[in-house]
Amino acid sequence: MKLTHQPIDKYQVFTAAGIFVLLLSFLASYFEQVLLLAIPLVLIMGILFISDYRLPYYLYFLVMPLSVEYYFPSGFGTDLPTEPLMLIMTASAFVLFLSDGMKLMSAKYLQPITYALMCHVCWIGVTAFASESPFISLKILLAKIWYIIPFYFLSLHLIKNPAFVKKIMIFTFWPLLLATIYIIIRHTSYSFSFESVNHVVRPFFRNHVSYASVLVLFVPFVWFLYKQEQRKTMKYFYLLSMIVMVVGIYFSYTRAAILSLILAFGCYYLIKWRLFFKSVLLSVPILIFLVYFLVKDNNYVRFAPNFERTVTHNDFGNLLDATYKLEDISTMERVYRWVAGAHMVAEKPYMGFGPGTFYTYYQNYTVTMFETYVSDNPEKSGMHNNFLMILVEQGFPGLVIFLIFCLLVLYQIQEQYLKTKDENEKILIMSAGLCIIIILLTNLINDTLEVDKIGPFFFLSIAIIARSYWLNNTAPNISKIN
Repeated sequence: MKLTHQPIDKYQVFTAAGIFVLLLSFLASYFEQVLLLAIPLVLIMGILFISDYRLPYYLYFLVMPLSVEYYFPSGFGTDLPTEPLMLIMTASAFVLFLSDGMKLMSAKYLQPITYALMCHVCWIGVTAFASESPFISLKILLAKIWYIIPFYFLSLHLIKNPAFVKKIMIFTFWPLLLATIYIIIRHTSYSFSFESVNHVVRPFFRNHVSYASVLVLFVPFVWFLYKQEQRKTMKYFYLLSMIVMVVGIYFSYTRAAILSLILAFGCYYLIKWRLFFKSVLLSVPILIFLVYFLVKDNNYVRFAPNFERTVTHNDFGNLLDATYKLEDISTMERVYRWVAGAHMVAEKPYMGFGPGTFYTYYQNYTVTMFETYVSDNPEKSGMHNNFLMILVEQGFPGLVIFLIFCLLVLYQIQEQYLKTKDENEKILIMSAGLCIIIILLTNLINDTLEVDKIGPFFFLSIAIIARSYWLNNTAPNISKIN
């Protein structure tokens, strides 16, 4: 079986399917019946799969901003309609590459970023089979595969030029902008109060952190759309939209997102001035020294919070002040879990406890003096630091492999931007690079790489950087083709 993409009114099919699914998303939200999304899903996916393997890819980016979490009575949770779409894209990519296996043997795929990424996945597989809870870990391994296959490998296959990326970013731009405006309007009815922000972002986002993380990673791509646009009216509209999204980020009251946006602005100039990767390398020993200082002689105990004074704050200004004084509940709850994670690493430093198992085991390793009012963790959330969670779940080899992968990607962002001559390609590399930087920064105090609205942009952006490496190093005489 060989997939084709015959031009049989595919954009009409895609537009009709997209509008239908968006309409159902709103209806499902209004009537609180998320299963409404499943009614057309099988039929639409069958049509899309047969007519053009690219259409589910396009559809994903269109419906992603309005996807919702759904939990079945059995307790199984999924994201609708995005997770079924990811499975279909993974299946179609397998069929596509199996029908012409030589595609995967080309220099476009066999390059350093791909090798490092596959080492990361392979180590996840090794630790999954050695896991304390193999069933949980194997689910995480499968989830990682259906992020990487469609958004890294299939993206590498599909992206021909910046115009293709512009198309899929426009698909995401409109529903995300509408969702942002909708949330801001809802927030005005609560006088933009800090305590209401988690309520107003639902059902499209789990909480204010997810909402802000999506907005801030997409700002570089709105800038990309602005730079690519020729019409003055639309250029002004994209600028206005960026302002709306920044307003949304600010009123999300998410410190990591606000700080990462500021740092990304600085990284833009560091990349242009050839100083970015040197700055990254300089930060590594600083972080190592900080960790060493906290671990040596149990110095971390000196920062234990006062249980009675570590509270939830209902004002953003008070929250920032409390963060500085180590009296904010969300900050200190992170420390509570990080300390537990450190004890877990000490017990299983090489293989870890297994992917996805932190929540299952961390309560046995907590330190009472760091406990807060929310330490019972009713949301069953993770460690709130993606790098430390990899260390706990995959051991030191897993963290080292992931750090090498990240450093390689960060190095290539600067290198490929400086090597590229075509202005449109440079803009694309910069926007993808800033998206990666923002995601990595926000994941210093969150763990969102497996979130359906964030992970795809991470691997898509890496695919853009990998494509630029291929164009600049393997195919120097090829311009905008593959």
